[in-house]
Amino acid sequence: MIVFTISMITYSQTHTSLKAVSEKLGDYRDFRSYCRFSFSRPFSESLTVGVNIFVKRVPDDTLCGSFYYFITDPEDSLFFGDYSGYVNGTVFSSYKGKFKYTSIQEDPVEFTERKIQGGIVTPKHKSHVLYQVLPDQMAKTMRDILADSNYKISQKRDSLVSQDTCIRYTATKTQETVNDFNGDTLDYQSRIEFCFYKTSLYPAYFKKEIISQLLNTMNAAVFIEPQLNTGVKLSFFDEKNLFPEDWKLSNKADKIPVSYPLLGSKAPEWELPVLGEDRLLSNEELIGSYILLEFTATWCVHCFRAAQIMNKLEECFSENEKIAFVSIFSSALDNKMAIEKFVNKFKVESTVLYSAAEVEKQYQLHGYPKFLLINPEGIITKYYGGFSEVLEDSIKIELNKVQW
Repeated sequence: MIVFTISMITYSQTHTSLKAVSEKLGDYRDFRSYCRFSFSRPFSESLTVGVNIFVKRVPDDTLCGSFYYFITDPEDSLFFGDYSGYVNGTVFSSYKGKFKYTSIQEDPVEFTERKIQGGIVTPKHKSHVLYQVLPDQMAKTMRDILADSNYKISQKRDSLVSQDTCIRYTATKTQETVNDFNGDTLDYQSRIEFCFYKTSLYPAYFKKEIISQLLNTMNAAVFIEPQLNTGVKLSFFDEKNLFPEDWKLSNKADKIPVSYPLLGSKAPEWELPVLGEDRLLSNEELIGSYILLEFTATWCVHCFRAAQIMNKLEECFSENEKIAFVSIFSSALDNKMAIEKFVNKFKVESTVLYSAAEVEKQYQLHGYPKFLLINPEGIITKYYGGFSEVLEDSIKIELNKVQW
């Protein structure tokens, strides 16, 4: 429970106070805290997970400047994985006991910032959603806010977090952005809230919201008993402590192949519920047609664009009765209500199937969106992994070969 008390602070005092807090937070050697982290999902309720955070500043690490390690509460691991982190140029994680890693030596491109479809792909070591609540990153956010005259900064009423008094700041900014889906320019508001324990200036609460006409997003972290500079040793982040013994072999079985392993093979069978209809649909019913099969999820940003591409393709080939367009929502994090909201938001025209997590495993797919083209004999003839600027044209080329 958070309790507020009235406090009148001038604009100049707020800037001075926030700067002092950022300097204190940025000048750390190590950090550890239990965290209740909440994050929104575009078409369903937000989720809250418990995570233990460990951070060690490593000035010699030119890539990240620190090592970090996040351990998820066991009851939340289905949504957030078992653990994850970064150490010595390697990003690692475990989900359902399966360890995976990406190293800068093996995949240097993954550790660089890249542009795609007008957006930015975040470097691997900065892509974890908890990266933004590391002490140096919160300090950087505060410095960026103070340097940006478009932000309206205010110090709010003091609050009580875990029975301790905290100072609280908010920063808001409204700006324009181009909506990649249809080229419209939309306004969106960025709102960031910080809360720090008054006596120690340790972080107590962090919240970031993006509010727009398209979608709203929210991330929030509550820090419970945070500790700075308590002597977390560098040896804590030793690979022998954090990684399984055979960690260098762990990726080989699960590495996504350059060539899709089922390409040229018979498509696995499925029978799934049809959204909006009281019936099941099986792939056997579609034998004799070409099937463009999309695997997608409501929470995947690139899937928003993929939904519109599917609509365009269905419209373009609407008179060709030999082609069936099917969208399968196969993420374990999705539910029927979220899928219905997604379908309504993006006016999805294809046949929509759901409750398909096991089907995704049978098709040996990782990540979203994924597209497969299946011929009338049920053979997978084309595979399109992920999203790219040429995805729509690439699929059109193949569908144009289908004789009416």
